[in-house]
Amino acid sequence: MVLRFGFLETKLGVAWAAAVIGLLFACATAVTLALPHAAYAASESQPKIVMIGDSYSIVSKSHGVKNPWPERVSSYLGIPKSKRAIYRHSGYGFAKSDHRFLDLLKGVKRDKAVTDVLIVGGAGNDRYCSKTAIEQWYKKTIKRLKYLYPNATIMHTITSWDLNSKTYRKLLTAHIPYYKKAALKNGVVYLNGCETVIRGNRSYFAADCRHPNEAGQRAISVRVAKMIRLYNPRYAKAKVKKQAASTSARSAWPLRAA
Repeated sequence: MVLRFGFLETKLGVAWAAAVIGLLFACATAVTLALPHAAYAASESQPKIVMIGDSYSIVSKSHGVKNPWPERVSSYLGIPKSKRAIYRHSGYGFAKSDHRFLDLLKGVKRDKAVTDVLIVGGAGNDRYCSKTAIEQWYKKTIKRLKYLYPNATIMHTITSWDLNSKTYRKLLTAHIPYYKKAALKNGVVYLNGCETVIRGNRSYFAADCRHPNEAGQRAISVRVAKMIRLYNPRYAKAKVKKQAASTSARSAWPLRAA
């Protein structure tokens, strides 16, 4: 039997040929399993998502918001209302005393059918919290989420900003690396590149210059949905609206635990 692999031509017996083909198949399989999407490619379960957020996630007449990011992102990804749960409250973060995301999970029942958890928040409301406190409460929050939703991929990102307060911006910028490191340490997918989507753009903010208006919510939602679509093939066919602000391939790829 003659096998040709490019410039290589080798005469092998039938048994040896079968062995070579089997080895090549095994190698190809190993490479496939190493790809970021492979863990999800085998899953055909219907998406069911849990969303957690702060004031950026709520309907607000004063900010001109009718459709905040939880509703928009789930719509962009094709997730019906019956397949999503939203836990949100203004002023909440990971480590802020008496205003922790962990508190929003009290009384929540365990659900093995949930495929994804998305947290958009932290940093802004945690800006006066220490690095140690953030790491501590981040770990506790994720531990609880892993118990409640053992089969879910947990994702997190930050989008908060303030056009007026330099102190706010300075603290926020300094805190973001804490969350990225905490995400990697606790097995959370951090959606990198979402932090800058509304920064410095006055047209994306309400009159208070801290909270997004409807246009800002749309920009946040498009970016977050695109990042989820990029990372998770469960949503590969989701049609996400175009957005003016671009993200480089390097900054866009999510950070994930090794």
